[in-house]
Amino acid sequence: MTKNITKEEVEYTAELARLEFSEEKLNRLAGDLDNILGYFKDLAEADTSRNVKINHYDLIGEKKNHFRKDSLQVAEEEVGGTIKNNFPFKQNALLAVKSVLRKK
Repeated sequence: MTKNITKEEVEYTAELARLEFSEEKLNRLAGDLDNILGYFKDLAEADTSRNVKINHYDLIGEKKNHFRKDSLQVAEEEVGGTIKNNFPFKQNALLAVKSVLRKK
């Protein structure tokens, strides 16, 4: 099996997510991710020509939209006040959070 994921790629992705791993863990994650991609390759190569194609409607027997309608839900004042009190910086209607972007 060819190597799809390198340790450097895992390290780069971890850096983007602000995660730190030991060298041993990076190597193990690279191997694990490589194995996962190998399973997808095996699935892509599997012969599915004899499989019966079914869809959601075949399973439930009805054609109906099961999604809920979008609607505005206003939180109770007590809940909103609790949320606002947890912000480190408040000024009038402005609520600020700590930056998650790092300057290089």
